[in-house]
Amino acid sequence: MNWNWNSFGPLGYAALAVAAVVPLLLAFALVRRTRPGVLHLAVLLAAVALVCAEINSNFHVDRLEPDRTAEIAAQEAAAEAKRQERLATLEEGRESQAAQIRFAEDAKGDALDRAGLEESDLAYLEKIEKEAAAEKTPEWKRQKKARGAAGSGEVSLEERLDGGDDAPAGVDAGEADPEAVRQPIVVSEAELATAHRVDRLSLAWARLLLLAGLALTGFDWLRRANDYERAYLPLPLPSRLLDAVRPLPPIVVRSRPPRRPIADELAWLLRRGDSFVYLASGPAAADDVCAKLAGFEKHRRRPVQVLRVGDGGEACSDRFIFESLWYGRCSFVVDDPSRAERLVKDFCRFLEERRVTRARAAQTVHVVWDLSAAAPAADAAAFLERWKQLVQAVASLGKRSGLSVFLCRDGE
Repeated sequence: MNWNWNSFGPLGYAALAVAAVVPLLLAFALVRRTRPGVLHLAVLLAAVALVCAEINSNFHVDRLEPDRTAEIAAQEAAAEAKRQERLATLEEGRESQAAQIRFAEDAKGDALDRAGLEESDLAYLEKIEKEAAAEKTPEWKRQKKARGAAGSGEVSLEERLDGGDDAPAGVDAGEADPEAVRQPIVVSEAELATAHRVDRLSLAWARLLLLAGLALTGFDWLRRANDYERAYLPLPLPSRLLDAVRPLPPIVVRSRPPRRPIADELAWLLRRGDSFVYLASGPAAADDVCAKLAGFEKHRRRPVQVLRVGDGGEACSDRFIFESLWYGRCSFVVDDPSRAERLVKDFCRFLEERRVTRARAAQTVHVVWDLSAAAPAADAAAFLERWKQLVQAVASLGKRSGLSVFLCRDGE
């Protein structure tokens, strides 16, 4: 492969080096199933590689020009041969009319003397010499002479000091000749073709890595969304999409120690776009949760209403609570354990009706169980056993209907 190390700049080689590391990070994250930070780092490096490749392509590769030294030399030789041929033709035609005078400085065979030529012939010779000199002059020098001729108008010092258009001033950076800043980089034709081919491949590879990294990051996020231990960044996506990648378990047990306080757990569910009914252990726990979730009711883009049910809240029927949760209209906080038990029993009856028609909730509904602290000391074992049966019944009936039980404390 014909390659010139000047074909790429430092950023171009940096883009190639970074692009070689990104696939290793993606493969490592997929095989080892590491934390999402590895995928995020891979996406960041892919973006850096793409930016470096774009800068190298626009500001370095575009400056490459083929080496035309041999071509220019051939053109100059052809022009000189043509000029000599025209002079020889003129000599043959005017030889008989020229003065037959020989000087010591004349070349051998120089039969055409300027002293014997007419003015038209002298003008013709001068024209030929000027054309030959112009063909030998480089293009950049001809442009410079043209710019000098265009700005050669004489302006007096008084006019310049009066603030006219030609007043002396500093050279504006925007008016500077761009060719003086970005000089071309001369390479051979083969090296130029190779550089452009590698540049196209580098840009395509960087874009592919960035798209692959974003796709894998999105899939990894979907795979973790229904995993309590590994989920991050809650987004209001349809629960059917999340369940298609990884179904939500019918019973989710809160870890010890928990990842977040209970109010933050409920806020997490609201940010997912889900609805919940929180079965609090008492009025104090319900007060704390309602105070921390008050900001969701004033959200400008997606306000969410959280109603409190019990002695200190709204008088809502169990059917109203179930239907509101089913269609995702609002969420509820129940501060009375006895009312919570009746509510769960009615939920089992309503879920039986939904199972006959194979209906499913619009968005996942979470029954958040936080009643272990409300168990009476005298009959705690019987209380927990009764609640376990209710939880199992709701989880079994709600598995196909889009309901999930979230156990804040393990009663065993």
